[in-house]
Amino acid sequence: MTNQYLRSASLIVGDASGNALDLSQMRIQFMVRNGSVQTLKQADIRIYNLSDTTAKQIENEFTQVQLQVGYGGNLSLIFRGTICWVYRGRLNATDSYVRIVAQDGDEAYNFAVVNQTLSAGWDPSTVYGAVAKSMSPYGVAQGYTSISGNPAPRGKVLFGMARDRLRCLADSQQAGWGIENGSLNIVPYSTVMPGNVPVLNAQTGLLGVPEQTIQGIIVRCLLNPDVRSFGKLQIDNSAITSLTVKQQLTGSDVVIVPSKDWDGFYVAHCVTHQGDTRGNEWQTEAICVAVDGTAPATGSTIQDVPSGY
Repeated sequence: MTNQYLRSASLIVGDASGNALDLSQMRIQFMVRNGSVQTLKQADIRIYNLSDTTAKQIENEFTQVQLQVGYGGNLSLIFRGTICWVYRGRLNATDSYVRIVAQDGDEAYNFAVVNQTLSAGWDPSTVYGAVAKSMSPYGVAQGYTSISGNPAPRGKVLFGMARDRLRCLADSQQAGWGIENGSLNIVPYSTVMPGNVPVLNAQTGLLGVPEQTIQGIIVRCLLNPDVRSFGKLQIDNSAITSLTVKQQLTGSDVVIVPSKDWDGFYVAHCVTHQGDTRGNEWQTEAICVAVDGTAPATGSTIQDVPSGY
């Protein structure tokens, strides 16, 4: 994404029957967060100065929300999901807002139950298929996965909440899982999702200086939908502020600093898109680890999440 001017956004709210409203012309503030920590992708959206009729329609009738952002007429989907909460409030005597909190795959996460017996010869991909099938009535389809394993000599009973079976499967594969745009993805920490590889530098929207922290490499840029959880990106290592831990503790308290990738390629494990269609805020923040495998696959680097997630 090289032409990063003429910011634009599209916000559609509607119901399962296809009735919808386009609120793109209103002032919209949003924060969309996604991570590889086995939690749902979440959107926090505020729309300002809606009519009372429209606000009540969002409160009482609409259940779905879709948000696209970009530059000019080139928009990309950054969130599609189910509305969980709706708040109505005021900033002052003249400005009101409706706040929508939504999650991608919310119904599947909360209600999907798997109840199936797998015959001998099942493998991890068979478990993934069974769990994905249990989520399909709630609008979640099979997505990307690169898990593997040997066929099992005995059968297996899958029973319980689908999310619990996913966690067991992901842990056994040293992987993260998530639902994005209605697709269930399981990605081992040693691999990345296929797709565009953003190059982040001063010419492509890099903001400030990337930092090496005990959580990972934290990088910020102008809002870029191509930066996504489990996705690959490239950063000039010479631009990253380095961290050196001089005093180490012992045992489980040892501080491990995620290293830099030799070629500057990183995988994003927590991504936050934040913007205001009539304000200055319009950026993406990602917490990344090296693609070359020098960073730990467990511990704070993968599991830690920014405050407020």
